Amino acid sequence: MGVERLDPLIVERLNLNLPGGLDIQFRQGYGKGLRNCVIENATLVENILETQFACNISIRGKYKSSGKLLMFPIDGDGDASMKCKNVRFFTKLTLKTEMGEDGKKHLLITDVKTNHKFDGRITYNFTNIFKRSPETSKLVMAFMNENWRMVADEFGDPVVNFGVNRILKNVKQAFKMVPLDELLNFPLQF
Repeated sequence: MGVERLDPLIVERLNLNLPGGLDIQFRQGYGKGLRNCVIENATLVENILETQFACNISIRGKYKSSGKLLMFPIDGDGDASMKCKNVRFFTKLTLKTEMGEDGKKHLLITDVKTNHKFDGRITYNFTNIFKRSPETSKLVMAFMNENWRMVADEFGDPVVNFGVNRILKNVKQAFKMVPLDELLNFPLQF
């Protein structure tokens, strides 16, 4: 069907240019936990599907960074992991139906609005944040974990947006491949 596996979500390479001049390259990474997300709310009114779901997600991989993290100059290269407890996602999808190549009706997403918030703690573990100073690396890691919300608020959006966009790409592909009458067992009127 052309839909990729999402748990684990494989990330071969991700380049992020974060606020304050921090550049991070993630490689050989993966995210886990999407299969255990809990849908807390889903409503379909006319052609608008709104959902809210909560997830515990862990991310691992290799990283290389340069620039500034808050007030710290960073020059790192090593292993990275993040554990995110109770991340809430909110989506609003505008849908329409269209005739597919198979002659059947399919859903099409015409507009997407997403938001998220971190309701639980995030734990960071990056090795070698300062290549030549393990002591300074430990201090910065302690600071990041004590101030996890400030770090997440400052730098979390690009990482979350990357994951959301990958998921939406696969949902759109699934809608393209699976006719509406096979996807839902009730009629849609829009």
